[in-house]
Amino acid sequence: EDAWFSPLQGGLICSSCKSSYNGDGLEPCSAETRELWQWLAQLDYEQPAPFRVRGGALMELEKILFKFIFFQTDKPLNSLNFLSQLQL
Repeated sequence: EDAWFSPLQGGLICSSCKSSYNGDGLEPCSAETRELWQWLAQLDYEQPAPFRVRGGALMELEKILFKFIFFQTDKPLNSLNFLSQLQL
């Protein structure tokens, strides 16, 4: 099912609710990105299991998270710009 992330609501919006939130800066969030997000939320950082991620899903999740951080802080974080320039 299609879903969109709403920074204003702080979460995902389904297709039936999307029209109610137009103009809220909705970002598309694919099923693959939602699975990655859920997997990362449950990741054991002390003993992480090996995994692969498609670049598109990672970029989509990064865009969503950057937009949410900007919404919460009302300014871009310089450290995020610096890290993105490193291209780790």
